[in-house]
Amino acid sequence: MGPFRIGFVYGMVAVIVALAADLRFFLIDPSALDTWLLAVTETYRSSLALATCLFMGILAALRVRPTHLEPGVPYRSLLLRDGALAATIVAVLFGVAVFLTTALQATLFADEVRAYAAEAAPRIVSYLDELARRFDNPSPTNVGA
Repeated sequence: MGPFRIGFVYGMVAVIVALAADLRFFLIDPSALDTWLLAVTETYRSSLALATCLFMGILAALRVRPTHLEPGVPYRSLLLRDGALAATIVAVLFGVAVFLTTALQATLFADEVRAYAAEAAPRIVSYLDELARRFDNPSPTNVGA
């Protein structure tokens, strides 16, 4: 398959991950999740989405094969060019998805984002405060273990 098709296929996977990460307030009910899972989700969701985009770009670059062989041009150069093109298409699709979801969050979905944050933020803060207290005052059973 050519670089455009492979880049588009892997880019769509990256777009789905970006949509799930940025529009999580439609998918997640903060009151139904454990507080530690909610804190982890909010802390690492953007890192996980970016890592997925990077991984999809690398996979797209590895899967591509040159479709048009040009005389006098080494195969490695064509492979590098098509791999870079496929990875670039993945990155552009991911970037457009993140831009659009950010714009939607700021405009159309502002009330939903605010309601999600009002419900999730106090639970996350109380969990992080509990962890800080636990690490500041360790119990004798787990010190030196």
